[in-house]
Amino acid sequence: MNPHPMQPAQQIIWLAAGNSTPEVAGRYGYGLLIPRVGPATRHQEMITRYREALEGKPGLVSLLRFVYVAESEQEAREQTRETVARYARHDCRIDWDGRTDNKEYFELIHRLNAVIGTPDQIVEQLTAWQQEYGFEEIMCQLYAAGMQHEDSLRSLELLGHEVLPRLLQDQPRM
Repeated sequence: MNPHPMQPAQQIIWLAAGNSTPEVAGRYGYGLLIPRVGPATRHQEMITRYREALEGKPGLVSLLRFVYVAESEQEAREQTRETVARYARHDCRIDWDGRTDNKEYFELIHRLNAVIGTPDQIVEQLTAWQQEYGFEEIMCQLYAAGMQHEDSLRSLELLGHEVLPRLLQDQPRM
């Protein structure tokens, strides 16, 4: 192959998790991408199958999650209302009423594997997911249909300035 690769394939090839890909990814030492949609039990089962197929080789698990950070919880909910409604229809087949102050909203956010809120809430949920799944990387989807571009950029700034430093403070130095 020309030009020659700069790193081994195992470091750059990732497989999206599906019915049979955890074992394939593990057997060849590729990374495994866990989708945003799906129940926690299914995602945990795919990660377990992957780790078993690695047979001691190093591996990488990356979780995709919808993450939205705002100054206030109210602001976060308002700015993502249309996006949540679209995901509810598309991913869960739910015609959601748009209210963000009831049990249905919180159940929907849980089913969508989304975290929407203040920097404190985001740190808390991302930390909980890391403990629950034991992933090496999380991919944060910050923009989706129905959102204002400026709002998404502000969420990205808050994630970078308020959330990530707090998540990284307890990590070992490389």
